[in-house]
Amino acid sequence: MPARRIRLDVEDTPRLFEKATEPFMRTIRQLSGEKDTKIISWYIAALDEDFKGQAMGEKEKFGVEFFTYDAALTKLTFEGDRDIMKKAIEIVTGT
Repeated sequence: MPARRIRLDVEDTPRLFEKATEPFMRTIRQLSGEKDTKIISWYIAALDEDFKGQAMGEKEKFGVEFFTYDAALTKLTFEGDRDIMKKAIEIVTGT
């Protein structure tokens, strides 16, 4: 089998895939302790406007909330997180 050539000039543009479950970005944040690290996976999802969310079980550690773009931006504490959210909005809206 011949070796595959890897193209290094592939344009970095958003691509949409149905039912994809990969994050579009991951960030790593050092927490207060030297050994404590938080890995954040960022996902983009398109939902029907009438989607109300899904109830989480009592044993679930984290819940899910849905916000408008503007409301989501105001909820984020860190500027870097807001920059990631702005990039996600650009991808979704095509702006």
